[in-house]
Amino acid sequence: MKCFRPAPAVLIAVAFVSLMGAAMASASQFRSEAYPVSVEGVQTTKQKLVTTGGTVRCETAKLSATLSAPSASLLAAPTYGECTAYGFAGATVSANSCKYSLDSTNEAAPFTGTMSIVCSKEGDAIEVHAGNCTTSLRAQTALASLSFENSGSGAGRTILATWNVSGITYTESAGCFNPGTRSNGTYTGSIRLGAKSGSGQTYGMYLANAQAGEGPQRITAERYPAFVKAEAATSMKLSGNFGAMSCAFSGGVSPTFSGPVNPITWSSGWQSCVLNGISTYVVETNGCSLQLEATPEPQLTGHLGVSCANAGESIALRNGSCVITIPTQTGQSVTIENNGTGSGRYISTQPGGGQSLLTYTVSGSCSFASGTYSNGSLTGTWALHGFDQSLVGQGIWLA
Repeated sequence: MKCFRPAPAVLIAVAFVSLMGAAMASASQFRSEAYPVSVEGVQTTKQKLVTTGGTVRCETAKLSATLSAPSASLLAAPTYGECTAYGFAGATVSANSCKYSLDSTNEAAPFTGTMSIVCSKEGDAIEVHAGNCTTSLRAQTALASLSFENSGSGAGRTILATWNVSGITYTESAGCFNPGTRSNGTYTGSIRLGAKSGSGQTYGMYLANAQAGEGPQRITAERYPAFVKAEAATSMKLSGNFGAMSCAFSGGVSPTFSGPVNPITWSSGWQSCVLNGISTYVVETNGCSLQLEATPEPQLTGHLGVSCANAGESIALRNGSCVITIPTQTGQSVTIENNGTGSGRYISTQPGGGQSLLTYTVSGSCSFASGTYSNGSLTGTWALHGFDQSLVGQGIWLA
């Protein structure tokens, strides 16, 4: 019986993704809207391995990986199915402890890279089995070349990976038609990479210059110009040494922005404020707005503070001669979350993610001590929804 030899690099083909390793300054990074995410790769064109013995193809090729931070290196565990080697069906592929590492090698589009085979157990290999023939691909590095292309928008962003790899080293066992070790394997094909959270929510995945990761994320819209409407999704409570003041907040809008922005401000009415059973508190915004500012690290965190148009102004909560003022400031730590899909995407914030709190001053004839304090907090959840200039709703997200 004629023994056909499997497609060593069929595997390679599929080898895409799972981000790990530190990003290099000279390379672009694989990124997602949020972390950690599961990365899944599905072929868009069949991978093809060509050796001296012929061609190997698999009908299905998938990748699974975890991306926990921006990275220039991708490490992926491949699975293959319905493989045909040299015209014979029934070939199987075993990855064992080996994965494929894809490494970005340049900073700007068109994005390029190389591929390596990495095995966690010494002596392991990716093995293709066909009858009594076994083809093994052992650890090897910097196989060229790969190309990557960003496609889609928002949460629908994916990376199309295409490779034209040559110089693949493989060894065929004594049961193969042409036993021995060669370095003439080539691999072509493409696969699309996408990201999802543990709950199955889709997040945009894309490739970007590593230097962009040194700054904070920005609020991004599907189209521009855009503006944000902020709504109090839960009841709000302002707390400090004076106790807890409950207020009803009306929705506010941000200034129009023509590109990704950070920070973002919105005007918001403070209404029906009650403190210690007293409902006669009046809130004067004095040209001040609430401000959300994302921080560089960790991602999806930031500060909720106050921004005033004029120097020296503050938000003032007044009851007779008793006044609580909240001046311009970065504010308290908050966590930020991307929610929804498509044009229904929105951003929410709630206290947490750090130790910073609001600074405020108590003055006048109050039933609590006067002075300036830095222990204030505004508890509750804000929901930020995006709109275009035609007042049509659109998706916004932090990326």
